[in-house]
Amino acid sequence: SQEYSNTILELGALDYDHQLKELASLIDKYPHVLSIGINNTYFAASQLEYSLYSHNRFIQSVREDIQLTYLINSINQDYLCIIYSVSGSTYTYENFIKEASAKGAKIVLITIDGNSELLPLVDLAFVLPSISLPISSIDSIIQIDNRIMLYYFSEIISYYYGLNTQN
Repeated sequence: SQEYSNTILELGALDYDHQLKELASLIDKYPHVLSIGINNTYFAASQLEYSLYSHNRFIQSVREDIQLTYLINSINQDYLCIIYSVSGSTYTYENFIKEASAKGAKIVLITIDGNSELLPLVDLAFVLPSISLPISSIDSIIQIDNRIMLYYFSEIISYYYGLNTQN
């Protein structure tokens, strides 16, 4: 649909060049990088992991909230945590972000929700475009592109990482 195409164009028009260069540098700098996506956002988190393979950078993706519970015990200042969350869920991530930050970890949030209460808690944030289309036969809204926008953004991050390693 046209709305879908327009959202992809909006993603390309975002002015995140400086922040993407910073993120690429952080990925290169930190010995431990976690790409975190719980439930349906794991698709994007794992894509970042796989995309960075082509640049000989190996990171770990995290897919379940139970992993966050135990992971917090080993996080320290050597960790960069890149969190993918469509909604910027405080329920899923607030405690993890606060505890990881207190231990010196660097936290990045990639979300669709520009009003997420997590935004002030992180070191670096990216808010991506979203589109909602009504389904005429059902009294609800379906968001067709949220996860794919996160996926595309993983590819953009990998591209910037590749540029960073060439310098």
